Amino acid sequence: MRRIFETSVFCAILATACSTAITPQEGLKPRRSPSPTATAAAQGQKDGANATQIGSQGNSSTSNSANSSSSVNNTTVAAFTLDEAKARCASCHQPGGSGSSVWNNANGTEADWKAFANSAKMSVNADRMPPPNGLAGQDKTKMIAFLDKLLGISSGSGSTTPQPIVFNFDSARALCIGCHAKGGSSPRLERLTQWTNNKGEIRSEVKNGSMPRKKTLTSEERTALLKYINSL
Repeated sequence: MRRIFETSVFCAILATACSTAITPQEGLKPRRSPSPTATAAAQGQKDGANATQIGSQGNSSTSNSANSSSSVNNTTVAAFTLDEAKARCASCHQPGGSGSSVWNNANGTEADWKAFANSAKMSVNADRMPPPNGLAGQDKTKMIAFLDKLLGISSGSGSTTPQPIVFNFDSARALCIGCHAKGGSSPRLERLTQWTNNKGEIRSEVKNGSMPRKKTLTSEERTALLKYINSL
């Protein structure tokens, strides 16, 4: 009986030992995770590659944009010829036309246009001429280029150099003569002496914006016109 008990105990011990048997050495080695340094380095290489690709695409877009801009900047618009300018103005600015009191030589020579070029340019720039809303797009650019050429201020490359606004008697008169002429509103402003005699009233009306009537002046034009009036 004792032997049977000892045999049972021995078998139980043997069974326990078998259930906790150690696996081969290589099976006990845990799987090694990549070190943080190695992971960061790999991620850095990946991010660097992505950044290089994105940067390359960005440079390509910038280059394309620059080329496009360069192409636009290199495109010049030719000035109107005298005949093209006449076609847009002569119907009103000729003897008997609706704008003849302001200027009636639009159907004349280049010299006739040159004498009125400064006044015409101001009106075209401010979209007052041709009525009702001036010229648009390339037509406006071409007309201004033509007038600048007459004034001797063309850059020579098809574009024009911005010039300060300066009024003289002809350009100031052009703003007012449509109303302040014979048979029109008082005072008459057809001659320089009429401007000097009414200088104070003219300056006051221009300064408060009530004159010139039916014409909208830019702030630069109004300042330049007041400067001219003060010089009388």
